[in-house]
Order: sequence, then structure tokens, then C-alpha cells
Amino acid sequence: MEGKIRKHIGRKEYTIITGARQTGKTTLLQELYSQIKNENKKVFYISFETREVLQQINENPENIFTKVSHFLRI
Repeated sequence: MEGKIRKHIGRKEYTIITGARQTGKTTLLQELYSQIKNENKKVFYISFETREVLQQINENPENIFTKVSHFLRI
């Protein structure tokens, strides 16, 4: 799975990981995040488990693009 995700990331597209609860999505992403950051590459991680993020997305789903755009300008 990690190899598939890395290939997709290399295409510089948004990557969304979905799946059932407790299947290792967060663990996988945290590991990938650490590896990519250690390679001095720009990486952005957002969890939909925080109340603030869920509220913003529920109010207006396009809010996710605001968060990503803000990150890309930094």
C-alpha cells in the first residue's frame, strides 16, 4: 500500500486515504509524513478527526481547499 501511495504522491496530486476505522490509515500516513519530511520535501497532512476541521468541512466542503492553498503559499 505504501508503494502505491508514494507513486501517487510523486504525481503531485491530492491524495485522499479512506477506509474503515482502526485499519491503520493514520499510522500509515504518519509514517509516510515522517519519511517525506525527512527527504526535505513539502508535505501536508490533515486529519478529519478534529472537531474544528470537521465543522469547517461540514459548513462548506470547499474549505478544505482553503487550508491546502494556505499551506502551499507558505
